[in-house]
Amino acid sequence: MGNSNVFANHAGIAGHVRVGSFVTIGALTTIHQFCRIGDYSFVGMNTSITMDIPAYIKVAADPARVIGLNTVGMSRNNFSDDSITIIKKAYKLIYRKGYKLEDALKRIDRLEKPARPELQAFIDSIESSERGLLR
Repeated sequence: MGNSNVFANHAGIAGHVRVGSFVTIGALTTIHQFCRIGDYSFVGMNTSITMDIPAYIKVAADPARVIGLNTVGMSRNNFSDDSITIIKKAYKLIYRKGYKLEDALKRIDRLEKPARPELQAFIDSIESSERGLLR
């Protein structure tokens, strides 16, 4: 468990789950064992998670599906507008453009060199996935 997380009532977390920092998990959420929930992620109410969630991602529904970026959480935690913009571009490459994951990561690498720490956290949370990413 990371720091500054919010867990609503009846959030069921199985064994060996890794939860990053500044994560919000809604009521009646279930998280399968060995899943990873990245920093600044947001999980909506009554969501069933069976795969890894990268940093900054917002998920909801049963079964879970990606519904966007947690831009509100990033703004509330003083991310700069430039950092949020570059993370949005990376998000679109991974989730909206239809690229294979390896190709999308190569394109993200070209977005900014050297990568901002915020963008690098997004990339690292994707590359360290062991259960597979929710896409």
